[in-house]
Amino acid sequence: MSVRRITKADPKANGCPADKDADGIPDAADACPDVKGVQSADPKLNGCPSDPDRDKDGIANEQDACPDNAGPVSPKPEKNGCPLVVLRAEKIDILEQVQFKTGSSEILGASDELLTKVAAIFKQHAEITKVLVEGHTDNQGAAANNQKLSDARASSVRTWLTTHGVDGARLASKGFGQDKPIATNDTDEGRAKNRRVEFKILETGKPSAVVPVKASEPAKPAAPAKPASKKK
Repeated sequence: MSVRRITKADPKANGCPADKDADGIPDAADACPDVKGVQSADPKLNGCPSDPDRDKDGIANEQDACPDNAGPVSPKPEKNGCPLVVLRAEKIDILEQVQFKTGSSEILGASDELLTKVAAIFKQHAEITKVLVEGHTDNQGAAANNQKLSDARASSVRTWLTTHGVDGARLASKGFGQDKPIATNDTDEGRAKNRRVEFKILETGKPSAVVPVKASEPAKPAAPAKPASKKK
């Protein structure tokens, strides 16, 4: 294969073949001419990063918002390549919201796929021993009603999970009403973000590794102070 050499202003590059990403592999032989990579015997990988798609979901690491967790293509950059559910150290993160009937705790069928994936996390990770299902609302309406609705929605999600195979002992639920917004309540978009369910991990540890906490021993009475010695 002939390689076209071009004239360049840089004396060190003058007469060298085109190499846009400056990785030492000519564009004519570079399968990833715009991204710096490494040499490979496979023409389809030559000049590409050593692991351009770590989670093998077909989305390059540079465009993948979750490069270590396989997920679908999304028009939203912050969700591109991310699965519906991601297990993190402190929570089970859901990238879509649980949907309810307006003003009700009734879960819509559109959320079945999402909650099925949440249930799968419990089944795959026995070390997760306690999760708090949190319910949150926006600030529309009376605070007392929002508190009651958020509590009912959190409880509904807990019930959904227990009826789909998750041990109820691993789940607790609580509503926080409008007290913990994550976005402004001054816009429709912000209020939509605030109406949410979250899964906070409270306890982890395999049952076989649990060590019972010993009852603390009663404090010993202090020894009586010695009388001060008299000077002679």
